[in-house]
Amino acid sequence: MRSTRPPTEPRILERRIPVRRRLRLRQLNVLVYVGMVIAVLLVAVTVSRTPLLDVDTIAVEGATNTPAEEVVRVGEIHKGDPMIGLDLDAAASRLTSLPWVRRATVQRTWPGTIEYAIEEWEPVAVVVAPDGTLFYVGPERHLLGPAPSRPVNLVELRGVSTGVVPGEGVGPDAEQAIEVALALPGDLVVRLPVVSQDGNGEVVLERSGGGEVRLGLAGRIDEKLAAVRTVLDSVDLACLGTLDVRVPTAPVISRVC
Repeated sequence: MRSTRPPTEPRILERRIPVRRRLRLRQLNVLVYVGMVIAVLLVAVTVSRTPLLDVDTIAVEGATNTPAEEVVRVGEIHKGDPMIGLDLDAAASRLTSLPWVRRATVQRTWPGTIEYAIEEWEPVAVVVAPDGTLFYVGPERHLLGPAPSRPVNLVELRGVSTGVVPGEGVGPDAEQAIEVALALPGDLVVRLPVVSQDGNGEVVLERSGGGEVRLGLAGRIDEKLAAVRTVLDSVDLACLGTLDVRVPTAPVISRVC
């Protein structure tokens, strides 16, 4: 025999109806919410791929020695690129490969502007490359770019190995010389315009009026430069051959006449 269910009481049926209605309402709300999220995402994707949020303007600031066109080329962000999804950190990192660029930041300004902010290296010296080109030298021993003429506020490095194009380095035989160039004050640059480094790594400065100053290694550089200034300001420099301040507390002068 087939079993039969007892009939459900009307009162129980009445209670179930509101429960089912609430369940259906919840399901409907979930569907509406999911549909709204999908719609928003579709609108966002569509808008991000339209000219409304494309790169319209590219601005470059701080690039005195680096052409703005070169900054834009190396940054690899172009007009018409979508503003959303740009890797600004990667663009800034690429810019530090340019010889003059010390630091770079890239900012996005809505609705369509990219701003490059460049901080350039300050040259510390100049050097003549093997092909005769005069180059600015940065503090990290690399060629920054051609110098139209020798600036009076920078020393010239001589007797050091060097590359022939911007970005290439000056050899380790200039390490001590560049340390001295960084420390040399402007008034002494005018009087001692040429810096070289001998085979022992010791630094020699050529005096504009004749003679040379032997500094030795770049250690105790402030004491040595103070001794140089004292001698140059207080001693008769006629027929000066060598001023040796390798021991800054006991300068030694030799003359050639």
